[in-house]
Amino acid sequence: MGNNTILIARDEIAAAIKYIGWDRIRAIELGNEADQYPGGLRPPGWSSYDYTAAFLGWTTILTNNLSLPSHKFQAGGFVIDPPSAPMTTVDIVNEGVEGTGAVEVYAQHTYQYSTCDPVRNAIATLPNLINHQNITAYLDLWKPQIAAARSQGHEFVVGEYSSVSCSGKENVTNTFGQALWLADTILYGAALNISRMYLHQGATLVFQSSVQANTPGFSWYDLWYPIPTDRYGSARASPSFVAYLLVTEAVGSSQQSRLALLPPLPELPDLAAYAVWDPAVRAPHDGPARLALLNLAVRNVSSSQDVGVAQVDLSAWTKGGQAKVKRMTAPGLDSTDSDTATWAGQSYTNGTASGKEVIEQLQQGKVAVKGSEAVLVFF
Repeated sequence: MGNNTILIARDEIAAAIKYIGWDRIRAIELGNEADQYPGGLRPPGWSSYDYTAAFLGWTTILTNNLSLPSHKFQAGGFVIDPPSAPMTTVDIVNEGVEGTGAVEVYAQHTYQYSTCDPVRNAIATLPNLINHQNITAYLDLWKPQIAAARSQGHEFVVGEYSSVSCSGKENVTNTFGQALWLADTILYGAALNISRMYLHQGATLVFQSSVQANTPGFSWYDLWYPIPTDRYGSARASPSFVAYLLVTEAVGSSQQSRLALLPPLPELPDLAAYAVWDPAVRAPHDGPARLALLNLAVRNVSSSQDVGVAQVDLSAWTKGGQAKVKRMTAPGLDSTDSDTATWAGQSYTNGTASGKEVIEQLQQGKVAVKGSEAVLVFF
């Protein structure tokens, strides 16, 4: 859609169907971040109404030309944050984007911070990033968009996201702090009924911004670096890799899990607690099957290891049964060492587990969570 040439879109879709196959294609997105087209790829006044009209026209032509099934397109893919965004899911739903029965799913992109310009770069810091209140307040901006998608019987996904746009920030997004940000962001997104979140993995774009902080190369927020480089060091997984291991086990594989952010504890303001009910593991009337505790209190490598420690009493949750604990930890929030970022005692520098797995037990019904650390409790 960006180059305004429907024939290119037709050929790309045909090639995807032929070489990838429908079994691996959930939906097709026309264009990327169309809310940034005005004044560049489109005239300055190009609006959400124009996007909606183009979407309806293009999907009709492409569906007929390629004999596509209904509901095979992803609508939106906008990147500018609400509430000042010029195009949103709410807008295009109200403008009739459902009119041709082409929509399968709605998407928008989220980047909480940025290095695209000096003003935003100045506030893209670890203390700002690893802050539960900041994370929830930011994602709350998308509640109307999620509701709009659900009102049409469709899912809302975050089609692209990370913590800091324009390819992250050195000593911020390549730290263990990014793991904590990912865990809190993904779990809170799930609690808001965001169906999927697709983490951006790639490289700095030369023309992304004329005043961006980064120069061409891999992104500082990448989950892994596939080849050794002078700038990024050896080929390896980043310290943030372990966040996906925590999230995977928290959600589970039953496809029956239900997740909620629990009310905050006044005495532990930096603790985020996500309860996961999973009837395949534990009857809901007995309580949650799993509990993720994220302690976002700042503990740096140079700090005492006892900084911000939270003691959480879970004896009432076990109901006399046993509970096991897996821990996501590192020497500190600002650590960039993948070898010391661990999940259940194991590091994943090469993408596979290294070291002996450590499964802990509650101590007299309690678990201690250091600052800048997380645990997953299995009941």
